[in-house]
Amino acid sequence: FGAARDKGLRLNGHRIEVVKLGAGVSEDDLIVHDEHDEGLAFMLSRLRHPQFPEPVGVFHVDANDCYEDLLGQQVADAVEARGEGTLEALFNDGDTYTITADGDSHFTPHG
Repeated sequence: FGAARDKGLRLNGHRIEVVKLGAGVSEDDLIVHDEHDEGLAFMLSRLRHPQFPEPVGVFHVDANDCYEDLLGQQVADAVEARGEGTLEALFNDGDTYTITADGDSHFTPHG
């Protein structure tokens, strides 16, 4: 980063530091973001300007949890607990609010 793209971030112990490339510091010494490393993602998310470049966002991906799998498991759990259900039961479950042709309305609480 930097106007001349001659700076980078390096891990020094458990702290991130800004270093200038050259004079014994190469790109191989710099941190490379790994979206699967939760600790590194947290450290990068704490960087603040002007001491550091400030990230707009830092991605962390937990390979064990993806949206589709979690949603599928939630649906499977609901089916197991409540049964398959029907569209008729869905429409008639819960409170209803009816509006008649002449514009009158009526609220019917469930149960």
